[in-house]
Amino acid sequence: YRDLRLSSLKTDPDAFVSTYEEENQRPEIFFYNRLQYSTKEPAFGYYVYFQNDHPIAYAQLGFDYYPKKSHLGYLYELYVLPDYRRQGIAQSLIQHIIAKASQNPTLEQLLLKVCANNTPAINLYQIHGFRLLATQDNAIKDITNKYYAELTYSLNLT
Repeated sequence: YRDLRLSSLKTDPDAFVSTYEEENQRPEIFFYNRLQYSTKEPAFGYYVYFQNDHPIAYAQLGFDYYPKKSHLGYLYELYVLPDYRRQGIAQSLIQHIIAKASQNPTLEQLLLKVCANNTPAINLYQIHGFRLLATQDNAIKDITNKYYAELTYSLNLT
């Protein structure tokens, strides 16, 4: 997971709020804990797509710790290595996460956030039925002090 995560931050820095430089400095235990603490039965956690025993893509189905928000799920960190894009892997991961979320009787809505300039991701989410809820201007500020809007999308599961 660590290598795949660092690759995502290197190849697509604008798709993530974290940076390669920041996470490359983190110890192995950071990544282990991230995986460990993201898991909550029956559906929450990281989903990794393998080819020939090598991880090539991943996404996370996350949950909210607050009981009053237990009806919400979150799609985080969708990533596919560049050499494996345009093969339907991202679509498969999204479909799998939607199916897992739909099987959880407490979940009613799946949310995600995406940088407004990430048109391929936005198109992919819209194909799967996600609808725009909100736009937050200047939500992301990169190291060159350039601002980006962040979009929040939602998919009703009920």
